[in-house]
Amino acid sequence: MRLISIGAALAVLVSSTAVHAETTLRTEGDFDGDGLRDTAALEVDAERFRLVVRRGAAPEAPIVVREGPRERVGDFLGTRPAGVYETFPFDDRRETVATRHDGISFGSREASEGLIYWTGAEFRTVWLSD
Repeated sequence: MRLISIGAALAVLVSSTAVHAETTLRTEGDFDGDGLRDTAALEVDAERFRLVVRRGAAPEAPIVVREGPRERVGDFLGTRPAGVYETFPFDDRRETVATRHDGISFGSREASEGLIYWTGAEFRTVWLSD
């Protein structure tokens, strides 16, 4: 798994009226199984984050797979190979997920790791740790 730290990529611009931060972390893989290179990017500004997938077959139509307030952005983004993963046991239930293509790993090193994978119809998120 290749991880990119958000701390290493953060650029802060200070003006006389506000502090603005913009970050883009990227990872690549064949996330949808069509044989083309896809890109996942974590875009962060002063207030919000978005995790966007640009499929190789349709780069002009990005898909927002996660978004939220900046304080919940996490600190890494990476690619996980196809495989079998066991989810974190919410409500004492674990799920086994078999991915057929690369997945997108994201989260916080000190708190949680999520996995976003293509089901054949949409991107789905599961949590591998909390």
